[in-house]
Amino acid sequence: MVKPHRSVALLALALALIMTCSVANAAGSKLSLRDAKQAAVAKVRRLERKLVDTGARSSGVPGCWRKTRRAFGCLGMVRGEDELVRWRCAVPMTVRRRSAASASSKHGRIAVEFTDTMCAF
Repeated sequence: MVKPHRSVALLALALALIMTCSVANAAGSKLSLRDAKQAAVAKVRRLERKLVDTGARSSGVPGCWRKTRRAFGCLGMVRGEDELVRWRCAVPMTVRRRSAASASSKHGRIAVEFTDTMCAF
């Protein structure tokens, strides 16, 4: 027969182990700035390739900032020109860590979503 104070101690130990494992798993899901910027650069380059018919010439990601533990905000820029005007578009985006891997994502667990694009001519 297990004594009451012993079962309480075992229960406390089990809860402590569960908490430690969940904190370790949560720390592993944190998105790094490097990974976020790489994913953002890949997405903006893909956008530039799609806009090559409209005169897109260059693209880049000047910066990213942390929004949450699992997400960054990044600003992409696409520049180009046609016969009449030079243009540039600011492409804000959210880069976040997914909870499950997607088969279509090259980066596995990272999703990039464009927000409100702004262009100047």
